Amino acid sequence: MVRRGSAFGAQGVANTACGYAKLGWMPCAEARAALEDAAVRMAPGMSGQELSMTFWAHAKLGWEPGPEARAALEAGVVRLGSSMQAQNVANTTWGLATLGMTPGAAAWAALEAAMVRVGPGMNAQDVANTVWGAATLGLMPGAAAWAALEAAVVRMGPSMIAQNMSNTFWSVATLGQMPGAAMWAALQAAVVRLGRGMKAQDVANSLWSAAKLGMTPGAQAWAALEAAVVCVGQDMKPQEFSNIFWAYATQGWKPGAATWVALGAAVERSGTRMNGQDVANTLYGVLARAATRGVPLPACYPSLWQAARRLGVGCFPRVQITMLFQAYLIHTELVSGDVPDEVEFPGWIMHEARDAFVRLAWEDRTVSGGHKEIANIIRELGVPHVVERLTEDGYFSVDVYLPDSRY
Repeated sequence: MVRRGSAFGAQGVANTACGYAKLGWMPCAEARAALEDAAVRMAPGMSGQELSMTFWAHAKLGWEPGPEARAALEAGVVRLGSSMQAQNVANTTWGLATLGMTPGAAAWAALEAAMVRVGPGMNAQDVANTVWGAATLGLMPGAAAWAALEAAVVRMGPSMIAQNMSNTFWSVATLGQMPGAAMWAALQAAVVRLGRGMKAQDVANSLWSAAKLGMTPGAQAWAALEAAVVCVGQDMKPQEFSNIFWAYATQGWKPGAATWVALGAAVERSGTRMNGQDVANTLYGVLARAATRGVPLPACYPSLWQAARRLGVGCFPRVQITMLFQAYLIHTELVSGDVPDEVEFPGWIMHEARDAFVRLAWEDRTVSGGHKEIANIIRELGVPHVVERLTEDGYFSVDVYLPDSRY
């Protein structure tokens, strides 16, 4: 193949790369170089199908094209955007995202225009891969492209499989784009239809996404999701159950008894494989539900603090270490009397974790427009006040503090 690389046509490049990808074989260095040289030479003559197959193959193999091949393939996207079919658009967007290759402005504009044109012809896999690709790249499609994608989700919702649905859910939440009423209804209907066939990741993505969007599913969708948690609990990985705990805590959702038992059992089964983010999200989720909803602490609760001690402070990113300190405050102030077993906290909880929490409280003293409006009204009334005053312990910032208790 190395010897014949110079004789490859456009279809030969695409088919060869695709063949390697389907077999799961990474070409040797010489073969990769020959294919890349051929791609550079043949990209100006590739069809949309050949171009998207080439992107797909590179992504499946985790083989990022070199600078010349990348430039040639991106130029192909610009040239072919107006003639790509729905699957071509989906595979190209998915391929770019999987490789972590953010397209240039011209290539992205071509893909957006293609989304508008092919949206009405997308199938469930096409639209799921396209929105997933956009979300993974961190590129929000323009208004027209997004409208076309939303319409495709609404149209194809009844034929989505669980992975399509959960990937679409995750993508919308990751982009921070509130779904329109029809799209939200279509996703919820898919949850109801697919609940029994969901895998653990599908359930976790759906619940995390709804929480991230601040949208509570309707009664039927909620029942389907809770039943799915119970069904797949034994298969959950730490990231999956920790994201579910986080979702319940963030939105103030009260889990059913069977759901709570299934999540606790998942922690007991695979808790030793948890990383810092998993431990922090789970502890915060457990304690927030106990403090605000009266949900009993699961049997796994003491082992979560054991996991925090075992991991050490260096295993927790800054956000998660502040969550751990907040969990400690909830425990000591609100639920300590409900803990059946003695809990031993990490030695650094009142040192590094406390300091991180206090620093965050200090840095997070932002004055919103609403706070300013309230402060102005109070000022006009002649009431002494302080905007964004830290509490004496330095743990929290009060939006508008009134020193005179008479008020």
